[in-house]
Amino acid sequence: MKKIIKLTAIMTTLTATIFSLTACNGKKEATIVSEEVTEETKEHETVEASTAEKFSYTDLVMDNIKLFMTEDEVNSEIMGIL
Repeated sequence: MKKIIKLTAIMTTLTATIFSLTACNGKKEATIVSEEVTEETKEHETVEASTAEKFSYTDLVMDNIKLFMTEDEVNSEIMGIL
């Protein structure tokens, strides 16, 4: 019984090795070329630098929406915009 298990393990290992070697046959690895591969990108606008020494939660504003506004306040601001 031990001989059969050992023979099965050897055959499985050989089969897996042969399969992995033949599966990778013909595939090219990544090669480094001397060409430039990066593309130019558009530079986005930058936010102007703050002169404040310390930030607070009231500084967090997006359009007319401020941090810690209630739902009603947000809705009234949005409806005022539309």
